[in-house]
Amino acid sequence: NLGFTFLLGFFYGIFIVDVFYSIHILAKIKQFAQTHKIIVRYESLKTNIAKYNEELAEKANFFFFFKAEPHALAESLKKYIEKEREIFKDMIK
Repeated sequence: NLGFTFLLGFFYGIFIVDVFYSIHILAKIKQFAQTHKIIVRYESLKTNIAKYNEELAEKANFFFFFKAEPHALAESLKKYIEKEREIFKDMIK
């Protein structure tokens, strides 16, 4: 029983760390979206970050997908805005 309790505690510990890390990143994205008055589509942003990581020749982390250098999230969000604006301009034409 002690081993199972340890394993269960370990699992929930990792889960809690992941939840709080995700909430922290989502708060940054929300703040960025409110500042720039845009709607951020998660899947599109995730794709842009993957492309950005490929450009930097970094391997994406499975557990912490948005984890990167401190400036990398801001840079990815700026590139996301540029791409979304281009798509919007193409839709208007």
